[in-house]
Amino acid sequence: MSFRLPDRVKETTTTTGTGSLSLAGAVTGHYKFSDTNGVGNGNSCAYLIDDGNGNWEACFGTVTAGTPDTLSRGTLINSSTGSRITFGAGTKTVAIVPLAELLLTVSGSAALTETDIASATTADLGTVNTFRARITGTTAITGFGTQPNCLRFVRFAGALTLTHNSTSLILLGGANRVTAADDVGLYISDASGNWREISYHVASTNFVSSSATGVPVSTATNANITSIPVPPGDWDVEGTVTYTPSGVTTVSSVQGGASSTSATFSGIANGGFTKISGTLDNASGNNIPTPRARFSLTTTTTIYLVGEVVFSGGSITATGYISARRASQ
Repeated sequence: MSFRLPDRVKETTTTTGTGSLSLAGAVTGHYKFSDTNGVGNGNSCAYLIDDGNGNWEACFGTVTAGTPDTLSRGTLINSSTGSRITFGAGTKTVAIVPLAELLLTVSGSAALTETDIASATTADLGTVNTFRARITGTTAITGFGTQPNCLRFVRFAGALTLTHNSTSLILLGGANRVTAADDVGLYISDASGNWREISYHVASTNFVSSSATGVPVSTATNANITSIPVPPGDWDVEGTVTYTPSGVTTVSSVQGGASSTSATFSGIANGGFTKISGTLDNASGNNIPTPRARFSLTTTTTIYLVGEVVFSGGSITATGYISARRASQ
């Protein structure tokens, strides 16, 4: 099946209601939709239905050859009322005509307005009758429906999780994504209705960081050197701790974690960063860096990521920093 917009295709129909159209044959001097010079059997197109009384509808459809030929009424592009038209009795014309709504640069096109759709397990973008959609709510999304050959520019109203599926919801990076307010993405479906993310941009880098100098720490476990507040989203985090030990005898590590155990993490072992090993050996100025780690945080409240030192015996004086930046993908 392919999408086609040929010239000089026009038929009539007496179909009523909102369902598929039964076509009555070509108007003189024009092709039928099912002709090889028309759209062709099994192919799709964008077309206009007009009853001659001011009621019209532009939508996508698929041609099926038969007795009679039929034309489905797929995703609505625009209409005389802005909604699907319930056509009454009488003869209507059905034709391939130039549609400004298909030219995405046309100023003032109704198809370019933004339509809200509530988040749901399946947030069906195919039911949105405009190119732009805003997804509201916080329900995790596992699919965008099955509308074939559809393109949507999506803005997110807040934090929710998009669940990656390698077949039906293919996200950049091949992993789940946590959105934030005013993040935007571009999504396209194939002929089978499987959706792919082709672009994603965060509204703000939301860079946060913190540093601490000369923090004295006695014998302790999980000694907090520095911390930063992190709201929901996808983050790249890094940090380091430099310490001067006194009488420390135990090999241990620098790590990061969350001060809120109720937060939900993805990509962080045991609710915190994987520990970065380092020897606390009484030598002055030891530096243990934590390499950059990416993780997703979904929670309704801001949590704190903390830079910590784990050791036993003696004491240390520590200096460190931890920073995080919103990840684009």
